[in-house]
Amino acid sequence: MEKNNNSQKKKMNPVLGFLFAIVLPVVGVAVIAAVVFTVAGADVTGWAKQTGSSIPVISNFIDSDSERSEQRENEQLRDALAKKEEKVSTLNSRISNLESTMNEMKQEMERLENENEKRAKQLAEKEKARASHRESIQSISSSFTEMDGERAAQILSSTEQDLAISILEQLPNDVRGEILEAMDPEAAAEITQQFVNRP
Repeated sequence: MEKNNNSQKKKMNPVLGFLFAIVLPVVGVAVIAAVVFTVAGADVTGWAKQTGSSIPVISNFIDSDSERSEQRENEQLRDALAKKEEKVSTLNSRISNLESTMNEMKQEMERLENENEKRAKQLAEKEKARASHRESIQSISSSFTEMDGERAAQILSSTEQDLAISILEQLPNDVRGEILEAMDPEAAAEITQQFVNRP
């Protein structure tokens, strides 16, 4: 059994022996040399990066200064792009809000224009009706100028006072005087009072 244990120790010893005899001393010497050269003023890390970047497998694990600066620049560009995109998004949102406000104002303006057109038509219709009413009163008034004063007074006494006053307004002063003279004095006084107070 002892022989088996010794043989296993001998098999493990060459690996441990290689590790302790070659690898550890080489690493130790390299560390000491790096410290000595760094103290002496040599750029050991720069030289190691430059040398390591030329070795194919090791170059994948070493970032060069230019790669780091490119990465920093790319990150700055990404940040700047993100800020610009955010600003564009904000501006697009403002544009959207302004467009909706503009559309609402256009609709309100169209509504007001339609309302103005409607009112203008109503005013035109009212003015047309007033003109027609004035023409009717003028036509009636002309027939009263040719009529006997007593007969005209009887007719006007039996009509509505506003209409009677409108007719009397269209008559010449002498005809109006004859008709009021032929009327009942109280009715004539009331019509005269309203005629004077009429705007």
